[in-house]
Amino acid sequence: MKLRKASIIGSIILTYSLMAACAPAPEPRETQARNTTSTATASLASTIQPHPTKSPVLITDAPSDDKPPCPPQSGQFLGEIDTLEDQVAQLRGLRPFAPVEITFLSDLQARERISATFVQQYSMHDAENNQLLYNLLGLLDDEDDLIGQYKDLVLEQVAGYFDFAENEMVAICNDEFGGVQRMTYVHEFSYALLNQAFDLERFKELGDVLCAESYDSCLALRALVAGDAARIQEQWMRTYASEEDYEEVMAFFSSFDMPIYESAPEFIQEELVFPSTYGLGFISRFYLKDGWAAVDVVYEDPPISSEQILHPERYPNDRPVSIEIPDLSEVLADEWREIDRGSLGEWRTRAVLEQQLPMDIVDVAAEGWGGDTYLLLKNKKSEDSALILLTLWDTMRDAHEFSASFIEFGVQQYGTPTEQSISEAAWELDDQAVAFMRVSNQTLWVVAPDSASLEQIMDEIPFPARWSK
Repeated sequence: MKLRKASIIGSIILTYSLMAACAPAPEPRETQARNTTSTATASLASTIQPHPTKSPVLITDAPSDDKPPCPPQSGQFLGEIDTLEDQVAQLRGLRPFAPVEITFLSDLQARERISATFVQQYSMHDAENNQLLYNLLGLLDDEDDLIGQYKDLVLEQVAGYFDFAENEMVAICNDEFGGVQRMTYVHEFSYALLNQAFDLERFKELGDVLCAESYDSCLALRALVAGDAARIQEQWMRTYASEEDYEEVMAFFSSFDMPIYESAPEFIQEELVFPSTYGLGFISRFYLKDGWAAVDVVYEDPPISSEQILHPERYPNDRPVSIEIPDLSEVLADEWREIDRGSLGEWRTRAVLEQQLPMDIVDVAAEGWGGDTYLLLKNKKSEDSALILLTLWDTMRDAHEFSASFIEFGVQQYGTPTEQSISEAAWELDDQAVAFMRVSNQTLWVVAPDSASLEQIMDEIPFPARWSK
């Protein structure tokens, strides 16, 4: 449970940090400088250095009544920061080639900055499409507020974070810098170090291309970076954390409370911890074999699917296929239009099945995922929505296993089928019509508002579909 809580914090921070990669540049600020590459025995004196030298930043804007200012940070504190950065560099076998700026904010200032960037980067259009997708998949209920949940979660625990866009650490100023704060700084400085060593800004550019078609690819990139930072954090706790640090961390997690997280839908909880938990397993496979040098090689050809993260042995050769589905808006008359398409990926496929099936069955059912494409459709007249998910499996056996499990999932999710065979099933509900079928090593799942719409949509879906590597 304690490790899970640590993963929650790291995953929430990384989720925000990657969203912040597009954040606008901050206004010019006064700086309080330090030598970020100094050793633990270096001078603790700090001086004012002119821009553009990267150096710790202290917010000095005149505070309002509800924005208490951050006091100047002591030389002793900055020396502790230097020590932590040196320890991280030694553990990871990388040296920062440029100082990393630190911005000290009050808790309230940090929350306002995170909130503003979150709203800017996560558009209502994206939120509405994601909400609709997860509703139709059965991952969220109609009353769940996805964008509200995400925003509340990133604000629930603000312990500091690394801002990829600005190449700066954001630290919360307070009177305490104990084991928990040191562990948090180690975790976040790991991102800063990795950002310099592997030019993670290119991941944003890569992500812009991949994420336009596949959230699953974005999830894989996040897991690579978060898993690396989690591994460094674990090593720091074993190597450099004092007995007092360890006791403080354990005491913190034993009494740590995250009511917003605990009350969130199970899918959102799992989504937040996926990068750190499964990313750590992915990184560990390479690290335990050939050390950090083997991990460094992975950054040259990063994983592009949650399947590769869940099954590291499948990296890098098992790459998802691309399934060709035309824009059905052109053939579904005027009322239906395509509003979104993408790839669900193995992890979200598993998450769907987990809503109704035990893990041992889900493990077998989702194994052998080879690629998929989903389409979200909206009826302009009735405002009804529909979902199409076409999945290709590695083998016929994989498709059979998924098919059998999905029909059982459907029984639990929708009730007794109106039609059923070994490879097909259909359900009619008051507000939904659902169909599932398997042909060869492909499966098709369609959710529509009624039987007439379902038949109309299915008549136009090319199934089995063409695909390519």
